[in-house]
Amino acid sequence: MVSKLWPYVTPGIPDNLFERLPGIPLSKREVRLLLISCLRLQSDSIVWDIGAGTGTIPVETGLLCPGADCCRGTGYGCGDSDSQKLRSL
Repeated sequence: MVSKLWPYVTPGIPDNLFERLPGIPLSKREVRLLLISCLRLQSDSIVWDIGAGTGTIPVETGLLCPGADCCRGTGYGCGDSDSQKLRSL
C-alpha cells in the first residue's frame, strides 16, 4: 500500500519513517534491502518475522506483493515481554 510518507512500491523505506519503541531493535535500511533481495520472494511467498521487533521486514516485503494473500507476514516474540509488547500494538 502506497502512503504519503513512502509513495513507492519498492523497499528502501528510510529508518526514520518507522515508529520506534524503546528497547525494540530495528533492522537498518541497508540490511533490509540486502536481505529482501536475497530472498527472491514470489507472489505466494510466506515471510516469518522471528523476533518481532519493529516489523520493518514484513512491511518492506509487503510492498513487493500488494495483493491480499501474497507475502503474508507473521511476527513471533521470543519471551513474555515480547508477546506483551505485540499484544499492545
